[in-house]
Amino acid sequence: MNLILDDRDQKFVLQELLDTEDLCRMPAWSDFSPDMFDMALKEAQRLSVEVIFPALVTGDREGCRLSDGQVFAPPSFRRCFDLYRDGGWINMGVSPEAGGQGFPMVIAMAAKEWFIHNFAFFFYPEPGQAAARYFIKHVLPEIGAAVNAFKSEDLSMIDIPEESFAV
Repeated sequence: MNLILDDRDQKFVLQELLDTEDLCRMPAWSDFSPDMFDMALKEAQRLSVEVIFPALVTGDREGCRLSDGQVFAPPSFRRCFDLYRDGGWINMGVSPEAGGQGFPMVIAMAAKEWFIHNFAFFFYPEPGQAAARYFIKHVLPEIGAAVNAFKSEDLSMIDIPEESFAV
């Protein structure tokens, strides 16, 4: 048992109530296994307990500062962010085609449940992820439609490879 969340409860919800093992039989996640899900969640727990949870105290002590019109996060958040980014936690639920790991969203959200207890830190990487999701869902289709309209014009003098327009 730890102070962040009850991992037995999380495992029960994921395995017994949501039956996440069934996800591995779906084409989108056939490369995954329940063991991979468990491994990711255990690593999220380790990072959270060893690095991100302790940064709650140091982040409060250090605080943010404003200097010459720029806001600076607590220095202790730098290590947290580097490990969070390098561990692939930011793009865990993003498709591999878009540079992510392709985990099912329910597993990605369960992993991030370990990090949200330090909301001051968690708020740094996650709004960017939300903006990227919005961009992919709402902006790219508009760009694709505009590009397709542009392509339908007689622009034979411009050589644009078809794969450049993949959305």
